[in-house]
Amino acid sequence: MPKLLEVVVTRQDAPPKPAPDGLYLALSRLDAPPARAVFVGDSPTGMTAARAVGVVALGAV
Repeated sequence: MPKLLEVVVTRQDAPPKPAPDGLYLALSRLDAPPARAVFVGDSPTGMTAARAVGVVALGAV
């Protein structure tokens, strides 16, 4: 999986969601503003983090 992803952020890198720290860290590593990002998540905590950062949030079930 890491070969498919440019950036991977884990619990060792940032507090877990709903804290937005991990998303901010990923955006920083990608040098991308929130307006150019999309978050795909499968839980309410992920959606909360995405909204806090200001990225588009897409829910997957």
